[in-house]
Amino acid sequence: MEFKVVHKGIDSLYMSFWGHLKPGLKEELELKKKHAQSEDEKDQAQAVKNIGEHSFEVMDKAKRMFAYVLKDNWFIILVSTSKRMIIPTLYAQISSELINCQGLENAVNALRAVVGELLTETVAESVSRADLFVDFVSDFDFECVKRKDWVTRAEKVSAYWVGLPFSGWTIGLGGDIGARLYDKTGEIVKSRKDFFKEIWQKQGWQEGQRVYRLEYELKKTFLSQMSAISLADLLDTLNDIWHNCTNDWLRLGIDNGTINRTEWKTEPVWLELQKVLFGAGDYTGIVRQVDRSRIPDDRTLYLNGLGYLLSHQAKNGYENTFESTLHFLNDAEKFLAEYTKKSKNYSSSEDYKKTKLALKKKKFNKVSGLES
Repeated sequence: MEFKVVHKGIDSLYMSFWGHLKPGLKEELELKKKHAQSEDEKDQAQAVKNIGEHSFEVMDKAKRMFAYVLKDNWFIILVSTSKRMIIPTLYAQISSELINCQGLENAVNALRAVVGELLTETVAESVSRADLFVDFVSDFDFECVKRKDWVTRAEKVSAYWVGLPFSGWTIGLGGDIGARLYDKTGEIVKSRKDFFKEIWQKQGWQEGQRVYRLEYELKKTFLSQMSAISLADLLDTLNDIWHNCTNDWLRLGIDNGTINRTEWKTEPVWLELQKVLFGAGDYTGIVRQVDRSRIPDDRTLYLNGLGYLLSHQAKNGYENTFESTLHFLNDAEKFLAEYTKKSKNYSSSEDYKKTKLALKKKKFNKVSGLES
């Protein structure tokens, strides 16, 4: 049987922080939220909160019990204005890309630096959710697994397909523990998280090999039961958590015909997964810069952009794309001049372009909004 681990660790981390918002921050965020809710695009472009090198978009809606939501490519931060401390003052999600490419410690320290700019002091912090995973190459056919082969405490167990290829299994999602076992190589075709390929290649993965991921979504109730309240506690107990998840909560059994499934032997591929260890010094990722901005990838930018240019070329019968592009820009300027004459929102073509550019920069977290 083929089995090789190509990556492992924490893929998603959600942290809670208690403290007091810095003076004036609530009023500032409320104003920026109103900008985001405005029908005026010039106001919308000002819905930006700059913190150090981050340019967070301030969203137009609250989320659950949190009044404000800040987003960039590194973090999603929910801000509460409640003084009762029933819920955290800040609830933050760290992006998968940042954790995997910069390392967990660097990612958390970067978050703490941002938190330090929002709170006068951090009274307490804790882990609210962690997704623990192993990426592996195996020739085991998970599509042939039957529902009853999963020996688990969970009631919800489902196989799923995205298109024709078998995609994976979900077990117990929505509870204090949830598991996914799925084709990660297939998933990143859609998510475009190609940075995982760079990580896998360092462990001997070759293009064309299917990588499966076994991932456990661990929520606060379970983490508390495992005495993993702080980040340090979590890191100290990763091996205990993995053992609990792959032995006691879920395993893949071999049907021997007996009614008592807890007595079934364990599939060899699952035995290998049970042996996986986590700990200091075994980080298998890469260290590279991760952009704070949420810019579109080149594929999206150029293919979509070329699509419009080629439509213009076909419409007007140009044979040369470069020549057509020059005409496109000229035609666009003429169109904008006429369009803005009749518009209540823009005073000129330049005003239109400046406003739309500011909105894009806000969305992509590139700079603060429209200049006043």
